[in-house]
Amino acid sequence: MPHKWYAIYTRSRYEKRVEKFLREKEVEVYLPLMRVFRRWSDRMKRVEVPLFNSYLFVRTHPSDQRHYYNILQTPGVVRFITFEGQPVPVPDHQIDALQRLSAEGYDLEPADKPLTPGTPVEIKQGPLKGIRGEVLSAGTNKFLIIQIDSLDKSIQVKIPPALVEPTKEV
Repeated sequence: MPHKWYAIYTRSRYEKRVEKFLREKEVEVYLPLMRVFRRWSDRMKRVEVPLFNSYLFVRTHPSDQRHYYNILQTPGVVRFITFEGQPVPVPDHQIDALQRLSAEGYDLEPADKPLTPGTPVEIKQGPLKGIRGEVLSAGTNKFLIIQIDSLDKSIQVKIPPALVEPTKEV
């Protein structure tokens, strides 16, 4: 029985704690993080915060009822993201893309606006080779947008236009 990635919804600001609890239960978990500057009264500091507020990803199989309910009973876990009552798997290639982006040191940030029609592209060079997305133009800068379908969320990565090539589909 192949395990797949699923998104879970957590209590607000509990993502890191839930990740820790799930790791202690030996559940394969992935929490994408981004680095941001936070201001305190006496200093500014760069900290890591969740890329998607109240979401993280677990690798499981919903028919494995014991494992499924073990995840749901973790403090801070609210529910699995479902469609018509069934947990929705997140494609492996989307999780792999997020992990590769983080591992390569790209600064990830949530896309501020919903996706608008644009040119579908595929990265042809560099460490992100093979990742597909949609280009949005902001002056002379271009952003590769990776849509996480089952969450209806997006991330944007600044990438040199020379590294992408138009394609027929995202």
